[in-house]
Amino acid sequence: MLSWDKATYDVYASTYWSTELPDGSKFDLVEDGGEKLVDYADRFDFVRKSFMARLTSTKAQCEAIKRGICAVVPQAVFNIANYEDLETWVCGSSGIDIELLKEHVTYDQNNENYKKDSPLIQNFWKVLESFSEDEQRKFI
Repeated sequence: MLSWDKATYDVYASTYWSTELPDGSKFDLVEDGGEKLVDYADRFDFVRKSFMARLTSTKAQCEAIKRGICAVVPQAVFNIANYEDLETWVCGSSGIDIELLKEHVTYDQNNENYKKDSPLIQNFWKVLESFSEDEQRKFI
């Protein structure tokens, strides 16, 4: 539509000054926009207004998400972090640190089979270490 010449636009374009927002609702970009056709000369203005309407339609939801994240991570950090850092700070690491897990396990010292150096426990750690990251997450 933007690259069409006027003759092609006049034949094929029947665009009104309204747009559909992400929630499916119609939004008039100008007063009574659903009844006014977009002229060839105004097509770039129509695209700009449509784009801005869609971008701003979810502003309240994005602000709510931001407030929630700021309850966990200081807002000042946003300027130095990328989305991967932010995900790790909020959700934790997606990988399982087996060595860290080994350090924090408490063993039943009253049962020979469940001591740190018992063959059963050693085999357990070997099997867990052999799992893929996805299998480790599912197990934990």
